[in-house]
Amino acid sequence: MTLEDALRWKRVLWFLSLDCWQPYSRSLWIRPEYAVAVRNAIHKAMSLGGPFPPYCSDPREWTYDILDLLRSELSERAFSFLLDWRRSIFIEGGSDRRAEFQWLWLCRSLAKPDRKIWLGPDIYEAICACRDTMIHDDALGELDAETVLILTEWDENAMKREESSKERLGDLISVMTVRNSFCDAWQITCSQKGSLFLHEIFDRTKVFLDEGDSDISLTSEELPFPSSWELEQIGLKTVKDSESL
Repeated sequence: MTLEDALRWKRVLWFLSLDCWQPYSRSLWIRPEYAVAVRNAIHKAMSLGGPFPPYCSDPREWTYDILDLLRSELSERAFSFLLDWRRSIFIEGGSDRRAEFQWLWLCRSLAKPDRKIWLGPDIYEAICACRDTMIHDDALGELDAETVLILTEWDENAMKREESSKERLGDLISVMTVRNSFCDAWQITCSQKGSLFLHEIFDRTKVFLDEGDSDISLTSEELPFPSSWELEQIGLKTVKDSESL
């Protein structure tokens, strides 16, 4: 395990150990059953493997020990879900979920009347439908952390050890829930129309970025293929509520 991997895992385990995000579990794509199971397992593992290492310290040994304990505490399905969620949903920064971010903002930019001529009526209507489907979830992107997030004693102590704050935690929850909202909306309005439709969106958007009046600093060469993120989210999106942990 590299230092970079360990630091990311430490951040993921820190977040999932908290109680205050539980009301947003479904928007974070974590079934409530998994949320409780994972949180309880992390608490138990830390009682055996030790609390969070100090902020900015080297967590490689601690991270391995905690993950090894979690593997024995959780079912195979729940542990696999944890691995998938860490890889595909959690956002630490940098390039995390960049393709979704770029298409989210492209979707908002393309859903303007003057872009219809570039996209054609079918694609333009699908893009507008995606934007409109997202609108009802936009409040998650403006989460008032100071008012909404209720911290338990565990949360308070964990926040101090990580030198974090309610505002930063609220931002982290918001950025993940908004990306998830976009993915849900895109899947319903665009992905379901099939691969040929996605290829058409890709080709027409590339032309628009090269020749149109785009308000996004993205070139056609930098454009990720639409819906490519769904391949990494298959395990997260197909978990059935009736399946046992």
